[in-house]
Amino acid sequence: MNNPLVSVMITSYNQKDILPRAIDSVLSQTYKNLQIVIADDGSTDASQDLINQYYQRFPDQIKPILSPKNQGIPKNKNMGFRACDGDFITYLDGDDFYYPEKIEREIKVFKLEPSFGVVFSNFAFVNQNCSTSKYWKREDIFVPQGDIFIDVFSRNFPFWTLYRNELIRKELLEKINYYDENLIAYEDWDSRIRLSKIAKIGYSDYVGAAYVDDPKGISKTEKRQRLLQEMRYVMTKNSRLLNDLKLFEKIKVLRTLEIAILEREISCSPSLEKLFLTFKYVAITGNLKFFLNLIKQKIKSIMD
Repeated sequence: MNNPLVSVMITSYNQKDILPRAIDSVLSQTYKNLQIVIADDGSTDASQDLINQYYQRFPDQIKPILSPKNQGIPKNKNMGFRACDGDFITYLDGDDFYYPEKIEREIKVFKLEPSFGVVFSNFAFVNQNCSTSKYWKREDIFVPQGDIFIDVFSRNFPFWTLYRNELIRKELLEKINYYDENLIAYEDWDSRIRLSKIAKIGYSDYVGAAYVDDPKGISKTEKRQRLLQEMRYVMTKNSRLLNDLKLFEKIKVLRTLEIAILEREISCSPSLEKLFLTFKYVAITGNLKFFLNLIKQKIKSIMD
């Protein structure tokens, strides 16, 4: 491996004002053998005009993939992935950005350990002003690498948040047939589960990317509940991949996920459903203290 072609797939949807930051962060990479594929999901602002302007400036490096209508995140990502010509593929959301050595550092990891199929880096959580609020991986936190299928399936990573913007061998993405287009969320977790089943995964401690926090977030209860449904779908769909594990490993993975999902369901459910889910949680975990604390919080809210 000398300096293989790396394709960076940037997704865009109505992000005209911030998209240049993402594109420029890729153009500024210290690793130079790059192709930039920009997949726009039917933007109704001037994003597609902006993308064409970049293409006119860098016709040998930028490849626009412009959809006439909105298709949704997984379909748009797959459209971009399939247009990539590189031996390695990474990606970037239009509202995030890379730090200069991201790709160079990850390629170095591949060169040191050719058996890896995927390499990911540390990343920063930043606010709208690009000020760092925290790093995904701190000094006191261990990040698994190698055969990490169980860790990926059970989301055994800092803040229960999986890695982002990983660099992937193209043939592996083709082998798993890219993203599941039935999903509206957690399509990245689903793909990482399937990739980690067939590939060893490496880690670079370099802070390679910035995840820009959206202050609006997901606040509506129905949206949060829909996300939890998607999470359950991913867990159920991929549970067959656990069949070759030892029984206690399989039970541990599913139990860990069930508890984590239940905790989130309890936090965004109506009162009666919350009570039912809490009893279910206590039955699984034996954590009566959690139930008592919930009752105390409810009494306090009534008294206040």
